Amino acid sequence: MAYGIGYTIANHPDFPKVKGPSNSIELGWSHKQNAFWSLLNGGAVFHLNATFQNFGNNAVLGKAFALTPAMSYPIVKKRQFSMQLHLGWGAAWISKKFDSFSNPTNIVIGTNLNASVSAKLEFVYRIKSIEPFLVFKLQHYSNGNAMSPNLGINMPMLQTGLRFMFEKEIKSYDLMRRNYKKSDSTFVKYEFPKPKIAFRPFFQLGLGLSANIQRGPFFPVYNLNAGAQWLYRPSKTLWAGIEYSFNSAVYEFYQNNGSISDPRKFNRYAIWFGHEWIFGRVGFFALGGLYLNRHVNQRSLFPTQTGINFYPRIPYFKPRHQFWIGVHIRAYLGLADYVMLQAGYRF
Repeated sequence: MAYGIGYTIANHPDFPKVKGPSNSIELGWSHKQNAFWSLLNGGAVFHLNATFQNFGNNAVLGKAFALTPAMSYPIVKKRQFSMQLHLGWGAAWISKKFDSFSNPTNIVIGTNLNASVSAKLEFVYRIKSIEPFLVFKLQHYSNGNAMSPNLGINMPMLQTGLRFMFEKEIKSYDLMRRNYKKSDSTFVKYEFPKPKIAFRPFFQLGLGLSANIQRGPFFPVYNLNAGAQWLYRPSKTLWAGIEYSFNSAVYEFYQNNGSISDPRKFNRYAIWFGHEWIFGRVGFFALGGLYLNRHVNQRSLFPTQTGINFYPRIPYFKPRHQFWIGVHIRAYLGLADYVMLQAGYRF
């Protein structure tokens, strides 16, 4: 259980007035197990958090209920004290959205259903079965620019709370895996093979959706990437790539208004670097890059992206000939551009 207080950041001159702090109440469930993905990440823990909060202006911005799965990654780990990094990616329902008649001053959120993305730095002190904790949190709500307006809601927060531990003692080994062939699912010693650290080329296709205008039709966004990956740790991968993308929603909007007829001015070219934290078959991914050309509706030189990748085969054991699919939010720095489904292949 946790209580948090923060402040909504006004990221636009016409942002609705923020009249006070943002308050949140969070109930969470955590599950730690002796699985290989947890051991390879220093004892990573899965969390599921339900959060209710306001934004400092209930009449215009409303309130949010979010359900956010997350992974925590230990940075410092002592007998009683620990410092952990949490990464969360889920969904939220926001009670107030833009409406040209009933809520015209809400230029922030155009849909009730939004993505909830969070990053936390947590400090924990354990007293027997109780863990008091203090958290510095960055929270973001956005529909990924699937529908306009979408400035997004961003806020830094300070949280404090208690975690109650209900544990079942399990005999542990330094390295282990579950023996699925046995009916009792016992744990057995297992020496993980050392992966061959090498650069592997990859190819990735993406298909996004964007409406560009309020209540407008959805148009596809095409995204193409190629580059190389480096599995520099069993659970961490560095990416580098080049990208081409084309947002047909922006193109059709300008075509409809007769502003620009040359489609080449809507092409986007970029170089980027990314990092992925891998927990078994799930990877938390983030990238930052640089656009190489000027294009229509460009809001920043720097593309950013966050998302989750899903692997049918565990990357640690199958580093080559690996396929994945992912759900990502693309942005101009911190301003969301579109939501995208990606599929990739590592050779």
